Amino acid sequence: MNLNNFMLHIDPVIVDRGEDYYAEGNVSGVICVDVGRYRAFVRGSDIYDVNVIVGPHGDITHSECSCPYEGGPFCKHEVAVFYSLAADVKKAAAGGKSSGASVSLLAELATALTALSPEELKGIILELATEDAHLTRALLCQHVSDDAELRVAREIIWSTIDDTVNRASVSGRVVAMRGCDVVLGKAKAHIVAGRIERAIELCMAVLAAAVKVLPAHYEECEDDEDDEDDEDDEEDADDDEDECFEAEVIGVSNPEDEPETVEECLSEVEAALAAATDMRSAPEQVALFNRMHAAMGEYVGSKRYDVAIGLLGACGPLATNLVVGRKLREVYQEYWKHLKSTYRGYDERLEALLGHQHAMLTQHGSGAELDEFLLANLAHGDFRKEAVTRALERGDAALALELAEVGLKSASPWMGITWKKYMVEAYAQMGNVGRQRELTEDLLFADGFVWHAQLKALYPAEEWPMVRAKLVGRYEGKEQREHDFMDFLAAEGLVDKMLERCRKSGHLLETWYPYLTEHYGPEVKHLFIQHIMRLAIQASSRSAYAGIRRVARLYREACGDAAEAEIIAALRQTYARKHAFMDELSR
Repeated sequence: MNLNNFMLHIDPVIVDRGEDYYAEGNVSGVICVDVGRYRAFVRGSDIYDVNVIVGPHGDITHSECSCPYEGGPFCKHEVAVFYSLAADVKKAAAGGKSSGASVSLLAELATALTALSPEELKGIILELATEDAHLTRALLCQHVSDDAELRVAREIIWSTIDDTVNRASVSGRVVAMRGCDVVLGKAKAHIVAGRIERAIELCMAVLAAAVKVLPAHYEECEDDEDDEDDEDDEEDADDDEDECFEAEVIGVSNPEDEPETVEECLSEVEAALAAATDMRSAPEQVALFNRMHAAMGEYVGSKRYDVAIGLLGACGPLATNLVVGRKLREVYQEYWKHLKSTYRGYDERLEALLGHQHAMLTQHGSGAELDEFLLANLAHGDFRKEAVTRALERGDAALALELAEVGLKSASPWMGITWKKYMVEAYAQMGNVGRQRELTEDLLFADGFVWHAQLKALYPAEEWPMVRAKLVGRYEGKEQREHDFMDFLAAEGLVDKMLERCRKSGHLLETWYPYLTEHYGPEVKHLFIQHIMRLAIQASSRSAYAGIRRVARLYREACGDAAEAEIIAALRQTYARKHAFMDELSR
């Protein structure tokens, strides 16, 4: 992929959006930071940083963007920069003046700045900062003294939020979180430097703000167990209904571009606590957990169990500390009991809690403890499947079979395939060949031809012909499995049956003619002609005409060049007035 043809290798929707961004002038500050290395800034819902490496012949060898897009290898901001670079190349080739991307501006700037005095540099920085509040906050956060850092961080966070006019929109919330992003960047630097406590303080400051500004992605409609009389219930009913409705609307809407500041905070807290396992003593680790536990309590008090659970999950690395590990298990049980008694039915917070607990036990618990947890929570997530897998791994086929059979009773047809696979393995461990045969045959028809060899291996050679005849009968009653049936017939060498199927469904020839031409050459030719003519009668679009041309090429492979020439000539004579068809036949 290069600057001349990148639009052919990227999703057309992304290409169109990127071209619009370029045409609207959203690409600014394209600079050459080194030979073949370019950096640009693209305006979108935020200012995104794009870095591109271009080879000597225009090949795009690397590209990355700071935006959160994960829908493909390239985003619209990168495409906009590709268009800008391609335009520069064209201007240079025509002898015109490029936009400046080919000039190493950073190198020139570095040279110019070395000639300035400290006072002059300070004046330039202050002048730029006066024009850009975000730059002011970023510089201040990076260079403030240790004593004032936490206070300044909070001011940066909240001044950015307060300066944002429309926080009700997603784009407004993205802007509001820019101060949080700056402070999180400083927290990451502290983690690298081993300043664990300060990093956590900054993360918690960001978290407190993000929780207030960003919507919670769940429905906050719970049973209130503390109401003492019905009168209070009636007085609060309307307010409760409004609160539930508002939360429900927020919970259902979760746009891709919604800031993920809360998740990023929790991730950095976890990174800091993971670093603490190597860089802090056991008592210091306990002290860190106690601080986190106190913060969890505050969020529980404000009914933000989602945040408290996120913090609890972030404490997972500290489970290597015996004291903390015991406390973590106690908190998990406490939260689990509360959530089960408070929220009705399925609840995302309960699932998140169990997910974090599962991760902790997987990494830091014993095998017996993990097995006990899985068996206690079989109805959640994929815990039943993991419990079955672990039982099979340790040779407990009876338990695996029991768990899989229960799963099968309540499963959808698709999930039923999964449970039957487990059951086949369990019966294999138990030496029950009869049940293996029954289930494997079911899987052959439910999951595909892939089970043919395993089923065949379960029968003595002398019994297989009778079984094969029965299977052919079953396949003949399942038209939707015709390609599996053809796979089966080919594997069993039943070429006559394959020909019979092709007589009924001409399209099968397109895949299976190589098995038939040796024994049934003339009939294959006849069937191909019938199939192509039938397609021609039905065709009314260019894509259909192109499909006929493709089948004609297969016909040539099956029956030779002369046969193809004859059928093409016949089509030209019959459909001479369909110009699009004639065009496709010429290709």
